[in-house]
Amino acid sequence: MMVRLNCCMEPRYSFSTLPPELLLIFLQVPRVGGFSEVKQLHGEIILQLKQKWVCEKHQGEHGQAGACYIDSAGNHLGLNNRKLKIWASAIVSRPICNQYF
Repeated sequence: MMVRLNCCMEPRYSFSTLPPELLLIFLQVPRVGGFSEVKQLHGEIILQLKQKWVCEKHQGEHGQAGACYIDSAGNHLGLNNRKLKIWASAIVSRPICNQYF
């Protein structure tokens, strides 16, 4: 059974009415071992990119300092999760990208 959770739709189930097999899926805590080595590597690179490209000018999702790539002209390119994931993939697949890392 597939349960679609969408913020714009009323959920079909509440946690109290979920079947036990689905409840176990929702309540599991993600563990490092549950992710492939590649995804773990991407996650580590993403954390390092966020630390390197901290931007006090732009806020992140929760009001903390955001992450921006700032070019030589001072232009800010906001780094959201999608962009960070793409950049991490490029770093893993092409070592030449490490010069920007």
